[in-house]
Amino acid sequence: MEAANMTFGLTQLTAIYPAQTWLEFSPEQRENAWQQAQNNPHSNGGRWRAFLNILCLNIFQNWLKDDPDFEEVVLMLPSAENLASIWEVVNGTAMRVGETRLVIIPTDESNLKEFLIPQEWVDIPSWAGDYYLPVQVNLDEGWLRVWGYTSYEQVRGGSYDLTDRTYAVEREDLIEDLALMWVAMDLSATAKPQVKNLPVLYAAQAQSLLKNLGKDTLYFTRLAIAFEQWGALLENDEYRKQLYERRVRNLPALSEWFETQGKELMAALKGCGWQLYQEVFNRPEFAFRAGKRQFFKCIELENEFDKMSMDLVIELERDSDETIWILPKLQTTNNEGYLPENMELIVFDEAGKALVKREAGQAEKCLSLPEFGDFAGTKFAIQVVWGESCISEYFVI
Repeated sequence: MEAANMTFGLTQLTAIYPAQTWLEFSPEQRENAWQQAQNNPHSNGGRWRAFLNILCLNIFQNWLKDDPDFEEVVLMLPSAENLASIWEVVNGTAMRVGETRLVIIPTDESNLKEFLIPQEWVDIPSWAGDYYLPVQVNLDEGWLRVWGYTSYEQVRGGSYDLTDRTYAVEREDLIEDLALMWVAMDLSATAKPQVKNLPVLYAAQAQSLLKNLGKDTLYFTRLAIAFEQWGALLENDEYRKQLYERRVRNLPALSEWFETQGKELMAALKGCGWQLYQEVFNRPEFAFRAGKRQFFKCIELENEFDKMSMDLVIELERDSDETIWILPKLQTTNNEGYLPENMELIVFDEAGKALVKREAGQAEKCLSLPEFGDFAGTKFAIQVVWGESCISEYFVI
């Protein structure tokens, strides 16, 4: 029986498998990774992939940085800011250590019979790694287990499963001791991957694929079209970003929120948690006025001591030149109690730059930000921050 499936503690496991790498993490590090996974919108499956990869990446990177021999650890493919678009559809993370590319594939499964590598990390030229590392994440006990490593040549020469587009390397074919990988890196003993280029994807073809693949109800997105098309779509930063936004940003554009008589629109808004203010609270001062609407969404944040429900409110106004003006507010639910001191309300632009923010003081029931406006198509986010917890809402005008 696999010893790691028995009730052994970490000390015993490291004694049984001394050549493997074992890294501990704290409940606080686990929670921090979960909060980081909330910073970008995801489908349910994408959010869990993001969480596992962020946790694995944080711990593994810190371990490398603590070693003076590995001071240069750089994220890649294409940058830390864009990893969410990868995790929405594919498991895995790539980093560069010196001139060597490592691909880390985390899993929360406990028994590794074979190492499965998504085809994207092997057959997309700019994604392929020099070495591949399977990592078990034990969330209950708080540790990572690096089972070992394998090279690109071994992965490419292993078995391939067309049904789920994965390459498989048997567990006994993995090299457990990472020290041997570091030596091979120093000696440049491993040949660089030679990956066949994918066919060119023309703009009209890409947009047609994006329209069909962008539905969040399409669960097995990566298997829906031929790999040559799928790989070419993911390798293109702009197309991959568009795919991500189509899948996760199902909220109608704010410029459409004025058509409040439309049943389909209101159903879409309610499905995302947004409601007309006057419908719920029967406030006549917020009844329909030409070019003006007010909506709210009940949100909840918690820290280690307390949990807080509140209303995120946005007032919209459209003027004669089609500029949409937005007035964001954060207020206590039913006007009861006060917002926690130091709670923040922030507006970010599409690049993630904070445009404006306010912090709650003592005995405040409502935080209001200055009104801002722009034209249709502009993207922004509103974030509520309370200590280590945060909630982000993403919008397109």
